[in-house]
Amino acid sequence: MKKNAITFLIIILSFLGGNSVYSQCKGFAKKKCIPELEPYIHNGQLNSVNLFPGESAALTIPFYSGQEYRILACAHKILGEEVYYEVKTKKGKLVYSSQGKGAAWDFKVASTQELIIDVFVPETDGTETSELSQSGCISILIGFKQ
Repeated sequence: MKKNAITFLIIILSFLGGNSVYSQCKGFAKKKCIPELEPYIHNGQLNSVNLFPGESAALTIPFYSGQEYRILACAHKILGEEVYYEVKTKKGKLVYSSQGKGAAWDFKVASTQELIIDVFVPETDGTETSELSQSGCISILIGFKQ
């Protein structure tokens, strides 16, 4: 009986802890990242995730014909300056890589399409990801011009 209570407590605490991390990441995106989209208007979606060095994440976003966009990768400083993203078509063709180019990319879409945005957090100083590594928040924000 005691074992079940401890297991239940661990499950509840891990859920609350995960929710807290998401809330912190969401707050980081709203406070620091959204203002960096200007003069573009934020599309209203918060695409944020906590990643460790060596991890990556992907999301698929629709982009509409004739619209001007800005993609912005905003990463917590604990992850370093080397965080980058790649934009690919649904067929996997590389459209853009931010590696070595900065966090924002401004572009205009000729035809409506879904694009895949992969964000990467490189390993730091050749060390492997371990329990001692610290995760950090990364937000991929999309802005558009009216």
